[in-house]
Amino acid sequence: MTATWKVVDQNAFEQKIENLVVLARANPEHKLLLAAGLKAMEKKVAIIGDSNNDIKSFGSAHVSICMGSGSAIAKQSCDIVLLDDDFFDAINAVMYGRNIFTNIKRFLMF
Repeated sequence: MTATWKVVDQNAFEQKIENLVVLARANPEHKLLLAAGLKAMEKKVAIIGDSNNDIKSFGSAHVSICMGSGSAIAKQSCDIVLLDDDFFDAINAVMYGRNIFTNIKRFLMF
C-alpha cells in the first residue's frame, strides 16, 4: 500500500528540513508528509512505528521498522521487526545490515 501524499510547498519544506536529523513523537500524518517531502528530494526514508496508525507511513518509506511490542498487523506490514523496543537496536540493525551487504558485495566482486 503506497501513500500518495505530497508536500504543498517543496521549497519551504526543503528549507525547514535542512538541519533535521530525527523527528521524534510524530503522528502518522506527519510521518507521511515527511516521507513524501524527503522522497521528492531523492533521499532515502526509514520510518519506525508500532501501531496500526503507522501502516500507511510504512508503505511510503523505503524501509519500515516496527517495534517488538507493536501490533500484529504493524509487524506484518513492515520490513524489519525489532525484538524489543529499544530505538538504538534500529541503528544497530542498519549498521549490521550494511556490513553484511558490503561483505556479500565484496565476495561477489572477486
